[in-house]
Amino acid sequence: MSDHIVNISRDDLETLLEAAAERGARKALLQVGLHDDDAMGDLRDLRGLLAAYKTVKSSILTTVGKAIAVAVIAALAFKFGFNWKP
Repeated sequence: MSDHIVNISRDDLETLLEAAAERGARKALLQVGLHDDDAMGDLRDLRGLLAAYKTVKSSILTTVGKAIAVAVIAALAFKFGFNWKP
């Protein structure tokens, strides 16, 4: 291969880079299965799933925290005794 210098205008270079970037993006979307008309719906579904996961995760952490607090309070109550008279 010979070492030839190629002159290209800035506009032609930008056009070439834009075309290459678009081909790369299309190839990446094809590889992850987001290349068809259903891709937008699939992404919406994924975002909904992630939002639901975050909500469940937060709820679980809150519930676990409350359960630990109740267990500690119960343990303290039994250790030091309490006189409950309704």
